[in-house]
Amino acid sequence: MNSRPQYVDMPVPDSRAESEARARQLQLTKPPGSLGRLEELACWFAARMRNPIPEISHSEIFVFAADHGVASQGVSAFPQSVTGQMVANFAGGGAAINVLATLEKCPIEVVDVGVASDDEPPPSVRREKVRAGTRDLLIEAAMTDEELTAALDVGARCAREAIQRGAQLLIAGDMGIANTTAAACLICAFTDTMPEQVVGRGTGVDDAGLARKREVVTAALARARKAIGSHGSPAASTSEAISTPESPTAGASKATATSGAPAASASETIGTLDMPLAGAIRAGGTSHSPAAGTSKAIGTPDMSAAGAIRAGGTSDSPAAATSKAIGAPDSSSAGTSKAAGTPELPSAGARKMLAHVGGLEIAAMAGFYIEAARSGVPVLLDGYISGAAALAAVRLEPCTVRWMLASHRSAEGGHGYALQALGLNPLVDLGMRLGEGSGAALTLPIIKAALALHRNMATFTSAGVDGKSP
Repeated sequence: MNSRPQYVDMPVPDSRAESEARARQLQLTKPPGSLGRLEELACWFAARMRNPIPEISHSEIFVFAADHGVASQGVSAFPQSVTGQMVANFAGGGAAINVLATLEKCPIEVVDVGVASDDEPPPSVRREKVRAGTRDLLIEAAMTDEELTAALDVGARCAREAIQRGAQLLIAGDMGIANTTAAACLICAFTDTMPEQVVGRGTGVDDAGLARKREVVTAALARARKAIGSHGSPAASTSEAISTPESPTAGASKATATSGAPAASASETIGTLDMPLAGAIRAGGTSHSPAAGTSKAIGTPDMSAAGAIRAGGTSDSPAAATSKAIGAPDSSSAGTSKAAGTPELPSAGARKMLAHVGGLEIAAMAGFYIEAARSGVPVLLDGYISGAAALAAVRLEPCTVRWMLASHRSAEGGHGYALQALGLNPLVDLGMRLGEGSGAALTLPIIKAALALHRNMATFTSAGVDGKSP
């Protein structure tokens, strides 16, 4: 994969197909909007599949596995050996993701990007080992630039091959003991959020383990920022929580994030965050879509006028001034929680940060997402690790976000910050925090149901049913 962003390679969703899909929704035998977000799902896929009546017949799941040197710092409740053992479990069909993939008859491929085990992996495991685990990110860069490139390329190849096989929707899962520590570092770095707000218990560390994990993330970020030369953020050197006044739309955002679910309270303090490159992250959507003003987006970016302008889009979109994605950041009040003097983090800096505090499987997932977007194929994001990988992908290639759909909100509290930064609103919140791609796989039936309703319901005309009274 070319290490430099190539924005011109990124296709744009088809606004005409989306408009036609919205028009069809108005003709189906139901009150407009009565199927809620299922209607929006159908229109979202119409734009990305360039078909007003889309159908998904081929999805593929990849589970990227790698170990982390930082595991030696006692940040996980499980030993590093579990990574290799779980890879064997995936290959044997015994993991949660295997069960869910089987239900959907969805092919799954396990990819060894950097498992540290000396044991020979099962024959069905794809061997793409860049190195036997990352270095300890607390004391040195997790990867060299060459290793990062190799990991990005692994993910890109996997996506490209799946698309060549006809995949219309892609899912990336993860496995790696201590990878929530690396993911926390990335989320903190890319959203300028405090470790206390982002670092969670991961595999279930106790209070002492959680405190240690937060110390490791704080120190690792300080080391990486010093090495990269990214100074100026008070969040990099203080442990005081940022007090963020609630924006006018924060309540709406909370309400649509499936309030009342187990993890809802973990994300209620997010407010509206203005991230470095926030405009680029809000780059998604179809900025010329006539229907944008009526869109209540699920898993889609904020395309308010400010978002469209920052995205390099056009502010003359018919609905640009009124379009608002439910659960997306409020661009009108952006900046309420960004630390003063925080420097922009361009793609070169983001790449260095990914090498310093990322993981091999996280980098592979980022490369996977970027390649899918370059090919115009949507991806269904999973949870915490996936969110960190998605942030990395969007920092490297901002328009990648146009092709991302958020499946669920992880119970790991920091995931909410990643979703907020991406401008994505998840489909469900079930209190899950497993990873593996399990949350994404679980929402495949919802997506298929939305498309089936859109495709197979009768119209008022075909059914001989009177439409809404004028």
